[in-house]
Amino acid sequence: MTKIARPIVIFLVLACGVVSAQDAREYFKFAKFKYDQGDYEGALKFLDQAIEIDTMYSNAFFLRAEVNYNLKQYYNAITDINHIIRIDNSETTYSGDYFLIRAKAYLALGNLDKAAVDLERSYPLSKNNAEYYYYRAKFYKATNNYLHALTDLDKAIKLNPDNADAYALRAMTKWEYLKPIKGSDTYESILSATWPWCSTVTIMSITRSVVTFYMLWAKRKKHWKITTKWWI
Repeated sequence: MTKIARPIVIFLVLACGVVSAQDAREYFKFAKFKYDQGDYEGALKFLDQAIEIDTMYSNAFFLRAEVNYNLKQYYNAITDINHIIRIDNSETTYSGDYFLIRAKAYLALGNLDKAAVDLERSYPLSKNNAEYYYYRAKFYKATNNYLHALTDLDKAIKLNPDNADAYALRAMTKWEYLKPIKGSDTYESILSATWPWCSTVTIMSITRSVVTFYMLWAKRKKHWKITTKWWI
């Protein structure tokens, strides 16, 4: 098949939603194509078909867990990871990503206890993973452990300087860490002396607006190298 004809065939197959060869790995390939295009619903359909054929296909379960997470179907993502762990049946073959995605799902559901367990299990296999430090920082922030969150966000940004979400989360975490205790006259007096024209609520509003603008700008300009770090 020529290089020109191959993409046409793939397009026609995807458009029809069928795969002629009843092969789980063929379905997986098309699912990955859909996933990379951001079509999670389309990817899910192909993954369901792949798993129906091969119920021991770990890669398909893992990608489906990712898809379910992106679709905010967190319980389904957890179920898929649990199935992978049963299939592998040995911690020596586990990937840190298994525990990380399950931790992310638990974190999204607000189950911080289970998120903490999976983050701890993922750590030895994820020490050089920027995404790991980003989500552990979210966990620390959710538990009001701001200093640990900031340390992890520094690591996440060092490993991936183009992660706009990490910069935004670091800015918000710093604000939360420095946020005044309700009713603190000392903090209010400092604010009044420093910014006599600005209330605490106004400063928070400005901070959130700047962070939101920066995050949206950075996402639109991913091909630019992010160098504006002085304010966060």
